[in-house]
Amino acid sequence: MTLECSGPGDNGHASAQPKLCSASDKPISVAPATCWDGALLTKTEALHARIKSELMASIAGELIRCDIDPSAIDFDLEQVLDLPDDIKAEIDYLSRMFTAHILRKHVGKQEPIPSLTSRQAELVTTYIQGHLCSNVTINDLCGLVAMSPTVFNGRFRATFRLTPHQYVVEERVKQARLLLQSDMPLTEVAYACGFADQSHLSRTFKRLVGISPASYRRMTA
Repeated sequence: MTLECSGPGDNGHASAQPKLCSASDKPISVAPATCWDGALLTKTEALHARIKSELMASIAGELIRCDIDPSAIDFDLEQVLDLPDDIKAEIDYLSRMFTAHILRKHVGKQEPIPSLTSRQAELVTTYIQGHLCSNVTINDLCGLVAMSPTVFNGRFRATFRLTPHQYVVEERVKQARLLLQSDMPLTEVAYACGFADQSHLSRTFKRLVGISPASYRRMTA
């Protein structure tokens, strides 16, 4: 169970009784911290990050090959959270990378994460190029090189300086730039590159290229 602050009453103060709610089923969650202050619950200037012990133990075995007691790990969020500003990865990637980052801080100095081998990088990029129009999952990519998601994510980023998700998106935009030089309708360009629809293509294209697909087509005509 998780203790959370109940809403303010008619007098502007928090309810005198704490509100209990079921813990999240997600592997990682961040929520406002609360404390008991006399007869009132008041919010503090802090966040609580909860990581399921099963996820911590699983990644500890993959990352540093040792058993970890989650109760022995205690860090302020500001000390360990150093994620990219524009992170668009799936929740599984975020959960694993955040947990791996905490574990590295807890264990101490670690060896640099190795890159993928040339053969592994070729297998992965060839697969991505051949499946841009479909859903490319982390499990698909891990299966190509026989790695766990945690290990694969770290090595992929060490190789390409991008998360797998970011790499796939950038490759889809590159493919769209090529197709926009033809007379293919924008809706078909979107589907051919793996975007959900034309609107999804337009938002992503403008974010990465700086102009809309229609404007790019006019410029390259």
